[in-house]
Amino acid sequence: MTHQRSDFMTTRGVLLRILACAITLVAAFTQSATTQVCTQHTYIGDNPDEGNPGWHEEAQGLAHDNDNWYITQNPAFFQNCLGCPIGGGPRLWKVPVTHDLGDHVDCDDPGAACKRLFDTPLFDLGFNHYGDPDFFEFEGHGYVIVPVQIADVDDPHPAMAFFRADETLEYLAMAEVPGQNESGWVAVDHDGLLISSNSPIVTRFNRFSMNWATLEEPEPHPMLTPVAPILLQDVGGVPLEFEHPQGGEYSDNDAHPSAVASRTA
Repeated sequence: MTHQRSDFMTTRGVLLRILACAITLVAAFTQSATTQVCTQHTYIGDNPDEGNPGWHEEAQGLAHDNDNWYITQNPAFFQNCLGCPIGGGPRLWKVPVTHDLGDHVDCDDPGAACKRLFDTPLFDLGFNHYGDPDFFEFEGHGYVIVPVQIADVDDPHPAMAFFRADETLEYLAMAEVPGQNESGWVAVDHDGLLISSNSPIVTRFNRFSMNWATLEEPEPHPMLTPVAPILLQDVGGVPLEFEHPQGGEYSDNDAHPSAVASRTA
């Protein structure tokens, strides 16, 4: 969702319907892992509330830096006639944080920008679904990380796509997510470790290191390397299962990763 913090985290809470988290996340860094209890999430309200701001159709998630929101959505592809250009499809938005997200915005509005999946190499590779994104800054360069996959197939080829976090939203490269069956969401901590998960049943969050410097090379070749996962347990140490995780985020100090799921078993 994001990883350059600002006061806009409070505004973001207005947008997400997050249930209070009563689980303990055990990071398996060592055999004597440290137990960490989730921070409290307080529901504030909705903005927009059943609105039509332009990015509303099949909205998947959002992230931010100090100046912009980054939003993903998955409207369907369409053609108005045989041979007509392909329209619609997954889209990444950049919207200034000064813009009220309840108000309508177009891709060509001042400060706004959009990047369709169709206009990237991802389309020719068969990808057709964007997940919940995150923002990360490395050595002065900002990136939007977007989970991508091929929806409605036995092998969705889960991957992470990397875009430049500026007015171009330039697609840079993608990296496969090893050992994972889907790629629906991602969060990045201050050290650049990515966290994501399988679906539909989750008992742990997978973590990956990343060679971030490659994104500024002429031909980037990012790779995700698995590191110790985060096991899901309640306060008594009993393993938990999440069903259909939808998104995730780290607290400001990276101590408490939080997730949104459609159900906790």
